[in-house]
Amino acid sequence: MAGTPTPDPAHLDAPRPDTRGTSADVPEPPERQARTPAPAPAEPRSGEPAAGSAPTPAPLPLNPGGSFLRDRMANERTLLAWVRTALTLVALGLALAKLAAFLQISVLTYGLDPEVIRLLPDPRLSDRVAAALILLGGAVAAIGAHRSWQYARIIDPQGRAPRDEILMAFAGGTVVLSLVLLLYVLSRG
Repeated sequence: MAGTPTPDPAHLDAPRPDTRGTSADVPEPPERQARTPAPAPAEPRSGEPAAGSAPTPAPLPLNPGGSFLRDRMANERTLLAWVRTALTLVALGLALAKLAAFLQISVLTYGLDPEVIRLLPDPRLSDRVAAALILLGGAVAAIGAHRSWQYARIIDPQGRAPRDEILMAFAGGTVVLSLVLLLYVLSRG
């Protein structure tokens, strides 16, 4: 095209400067800094490997070069992703149960042809699949909350602010919602 400058290929391969903040901007708390492993004892105790065996690797620091706040926010985003997935499964299960009920009502109301009725899925099977999806959604929320709680304890053993009770309550509410909807779907069948 006339008048359009062509990019210089050398310019495209040039590295770009990193404009984001680095972890050096925020000092790490002392308990998060890298820990040095304890020196090995001079002679092995009972149950320990002999002197010629492979050495035990030193424990890794909790977050080499990371940021406490960045780790906390990443853990919260992960929990919200678990909850979002759980709510999607619960909604899909509820929609399937409602679709089965709608098809039952349509058959009774409009008196469909027996050939069409034979092609429709069994409402009991639809309710069972819906119940399984709702139960799976509750399990996903519970697993996500448990994993997030475990990682929150690793990231911040002292439990400093901001606390994560609200997010855990939200995940717990998702589990309770899935159980209530599960009882609703199973009571219809």
